[in-house]
Amino acid sequence: MTDTLKNTAPELFSADSLFARLRAATGPDWPAYTGHEFVRRLGDGTLPEQCFRHYLVQDYLFLIHFARAYALAAYNTGPGRVSRNRPMYLETLQYVVQVSDYRNVLKLYETSIRHHALDIRLETVREGDSWWSMSQRLGLSILQLRLHNPFLATRALRVGQLVAYPPAPRSDLFTTEDDHLLYRTRHGDNYLRLAFILEVGLETLRDANGLWRLQSLPAGQLLRVPLEWTGKYNEHVVQAGDDLKQIADTMKSNPWRIVRDNGLWDQNLTPGTTLRVRPEAPRPTFLTYRVSSGDTLGRIASRHGTSVRAIQSANGLGRNTVIRIGQRLRVPAAAN
Repeated sequence: MTDTLKNTAPELFSADSLFARLRAATGPDWPAYTGHEFVRRLGDGTLPEQCFRHYLVQDYLFLIHFARAYALAAYNTGPGRVSRNRPMYLETLQYVVQVSDYRNVLKLYETSIRHHALDIRLETVREGDSWWSMSQRLGLSILQLRLHNPFLATRALRVGQLVAYPPAPRSDLFTTEDDHLLYRTRHGDNYLRLAFILEVGLETLRDANGLWRLQSLPAGQLLRVPLEWTGKYNEHVVQAGDDLKQIADTMKSNPWRIVRDNGLWDQNLTPGTTLRVRPEAPRPTFLTYRVSSGDTLGRIASRHGTSVRAIQSANGLGRNTVIRIGQRLRVPAAAN
């Protein structure tokens, strides 16, 4: 296979080409892949017919699921991006890959998953509930609630929502080492979800673990989760009788922020400990703007002291910059 590539595309094999550098970085993986017996026998025509038929069936199934996954990516990204033949966002493609991975996990481990699912409890969000109040009511840490509810973890709770939780607290999810957590992946995990739950930058998590932008995680992989952060903070020395909610309210923060920034995963406070407390960012305010003739996102952003990206985000535009006369836009007003 390598010889064929050298003959058909010799520029790929120049010493300074991207392909040559990427190939060298794979170490023994590349020759193990290109020199595999299946690949060699497929190339020279000596592969047994039964094996070839099996390969065709598997490739056929792969293409079906790939087409479905790409269709889901197109739907999730929006028609404007698809109509302009633009590439999908990597995060969108990662989401789609994970949907396919979930399907495979369910097929392979359906009996086990159903068994464990029977142990999961559900709690209805009540008026005035927060992650802290639910943590106290259920006797579980906020971290464990976030892990069991990854799609709710980064959102404000709404009355009537169902929050999943385990029947008893678990102590085997993470281990702490210096300034990071160690996490052993389980079936169905993906690094995007883990990054969102623990509020770690995607690039930071990828770099710390040598992850590709687009990949699924095998069960049992050990991930290092960096916890470093920068920014302004205030200090609070824990007094006897303090609790996280009281400290958060006094210092205009929130309990999860204090837990995450100080590694208080069990939420226990020790008198005399100095906590770093970041104030919670104020919620942005918006004004409604009606697009007029000659307007562009750039002009609107400049007029209101904000950015094009902020307007796109506030209106779910993705990276689309096309607007129409009469369209109503939400414009961040915090900078006014």
